[in-house]
Amino acid sequence: EDVRVKMALPEGTKLRILETFNGKVQKIFKAHESVEWLHDYGHITLRVEAVPAEEDEPRAGERIVAVQHFSKDVVMSTRAFGDPFFMRVTEEDTFADLKARIREKLQPAEEDEFDTWKIAILNFQRASPVEDTDLVIASLKKSDSYRLSSSIGLEHKDKNAKKSESKSSGGHSLRVRDAPIKIYN
Repeated sequence: EDVRVKMALPEGTKLRILETFNGKVQKIFKAHESVEWLHDYGHITLRVEAVPAEEDEPRAGERIVAVQHFSKDVVMSTRAFGDPFFMRVTEEDTFADLKARIREKLQPAEEDEFDTWKIAILNFQRASPVEDTDLVIASLKKSDSYRLSSSIGLEHKDKNAKKSESKSSGGHSLRVRDAPIKIYN
């Protein structure tokens, strides 16, 4: 209730708590689940958000899918970044339909840049390209793995990436990490 008041939301607004890490939704907490144990893990980020009516309770033939931003990464194949979000899709939706709704939801400042973004299915940090005419739910069902649902990925450049942490390698970003060195006398 405190969160609802701080967010100035009307009474009865449904909230969800998400665990996010590295630009991906790791877990959606159920209403009865406690998050008190999370203080032991400093790397976990919790996000509380109002559930839009269009994302509440999918009907038969519909699915709520996670959408995340990603870029290609030589080391890890894909690197997620930014704030992931959700979209409702129906059995009739194509990826062209979904991309149009994503554009409407995100309202990008640079429309022509958004046109260069590629949409893909993400599963285990692997991006599988899709065609605009492919059906979203049918494609996701083909890609879903045992106990793990695939997500939708928006491939584009991470404008907030720290330039000192990445080097260019053949059009892909390569993350450079601090590594221990040995000094011999």
